[in-house]
Amino acid sequence: MAKEYSNRDQGSRRTELSNANFDENETIVILYSHLAGENLAWLYRIGGINVSDQRVDEGMELIKYDNVLSVFIGAARETLSVMCTC
Repeated sequence: MAKEYSNRDQGSRRTELSNANFDENETIVILYSHLAGENLAWLYRIGGINVSDQRVDEGMELIKYDNVLSVFIGAARETLSVMCTC
């Protein structure tokens, strides 16, 4: 998670969320929620960080397909899901 959060390279999840106007708190919650596979906004609200379920859902949807590789061969299109161990 620390590696993902510190990554400010073009095309990184953090940069993608920043470009979509998610603030730092939302970005952290979205990235942890993405790793957990569920919306963790409720947990952060208990800890005093004001972030809405809707914003986290929107952010998770935005980065949902980062681990999908589309391959075009001629006129056929195949989509492969790959496991990212970054």
